[in-house]
Amino acid sequence: TSFRKSEGIMAALSMTDTLERALSARAPFAFDENWGYLTSDPAYAGNALTGAYLMQLTGLQGMDRIGDEAKALEQKGLVLHQVWNEDDEDSEIYLLRTATQLGKNRFDVLSRLREEGEALVMRERDALEELLKDDEESFADGVMRGIGTLTYARLMPYDEFVTLYSMLRPGLILGMLQGNLRELDAFMLDMSPERLITQYGDISEREEMLLR
Repeated sequence: TSFRKSEGIMAALSMTDTLERALSARAPFAFDENWGYLTSDPAYAGNALTGAYLMQLTGLQGMDRIGDEAKALEQKGLVLHQVWNEDDEDSEIYLLRTATQLGKNRFDVLSRLREEGEALVMRERDALEELLKDDEESFADGVMRGIGTLTYARLMPYDEFVTLYSMLRPGLILGMLQGNLRELDAFMLDMSPERLITQYGDISEREEMLLR
């Protein structure tokens, strides 16, 4: 997802603190002065907080750099892993999340996540530009086929829609298409089965594809 869209992660921490104080006033927590919050998952021992960014890493995946990125981020207490699609096939969507809370201040944990996430976005942009230089025609062809299909198709299954949407985002980032990433991301959410059902009620799968 767009990193700018997610810059409220520190504001979310403030809301978490408010909720924590309210809950603490009503129920005791398993808290140890040396180990912090004790949870059912040892990975969350410490501040019991995790944060995550959902990212599309077309460039880094295309340049075979995901493995190196994951190893470097692991040394900084972060995990980068692929989010599989419904058919368990490779996707360009990755989750960057915190992995180590023990002995770390919550603000430090989320600050590191934000800093590393921002740096990863910049490296992804550079990788996209390299990918474009390697084979501009093929890359542009994929983007234009995506916009063409989305424009003229009459029935659009959601899994195909997500695939085509993923092709358009790099095209926007590289200036091959005119538009706004936030509007594109919002449009993708509006076309999800959940949003369409919420808006139109109990509709059939065919009606959903037609609306999309």
